[in-house]
Amino acid sequence: MRADLSARSGIFRDSPGDMRILDLNLPDRFDGWSVRYPTNVRPSAADARAGLLGSEHGVELYTLSAWCDRFLGRQFTADITTHDWLSSSRAIVLTVTAGAVFRDDIGELSALRDRLCYFTRDVWLYKLAAQWGRIAEERAYIGRNRECR
Repeated sequence: MRADLSARSGIFRDSPGDMRILDLNLPDRFDGWSVRYPTNVRPSAADARAGLLGSEHGVELYTLSAWCDRFLGRQFTADITTHDWLSSSRAIVLTVTAGAVFRDDIGELSALRDRLCYFTRDVWLYKLAAQWGRIAEERAYIGRNRECR
């Protein structure tokens, strides 16, 4: 099973001690939802690596850098090149830019969302040209549409 569609909350922190405190004090249920359940998708406490603070519940703690490596497959800390834009799927970009951020005291996540909020001009022009190219390929069929009834 690759997808874990259960309810979850993501928190970006820097200390593994934060996860231990959360493990000890987190209730079994929150607002009618179980928060402690096994999974084969989320990293367990035994699988914790640098920056990925594993857990046995649905609250996930990561450093932003480790989260980018795990879910985006790359770091977006520097300027994003045209190659980066064209080689990243829209779903990956939406993983960062869509959804609510309830608090960002450091501003690190907001800065990442701002960097990914819109394509560069070169990428925008490339995408427009690619779409017009696809339309041009279909142009030969326009006159024949009436025959397809």
